[in-house]
Amino acid sequence: MPNSHANQVEQALAWGRIRHSRFSPADTMFTNTGRKLYLVGDIDGNFRPRSNPYDLHALGAPDPDDPLANALQGVWAQPVKGLAGYQYVIEAEGGRWPL
Repeated sequence: MPNSHANQVEQALAWGRIRHSRFSPADTMFTNTGRKLYLVGDIDGNFRPRSNPYDLHALGAPDPDDPLANALQGVWAQPVKGLAGYQYVIEAEGGRWPL
């Protein structure tokens, strides 16, 4: 039986007795916002290029005059983009495992 969840990530919520999960494509956009800092990325932890969805719909591509086209992903504290990405690496017994 083929894996129907290949190339997908499980999203899970556990809050007290509430439990919910679902599978979504790995490149599904994820945001975490606060008053001073926010993150725009994907649910699998990557930061794929993002553009204004209105431009993508109207033009079929990012607006070439938009200075933020394909640069919206990352960790922001407006007006500064603090991180364009991050990586964790586990090192143990001479081995390296990037996450």
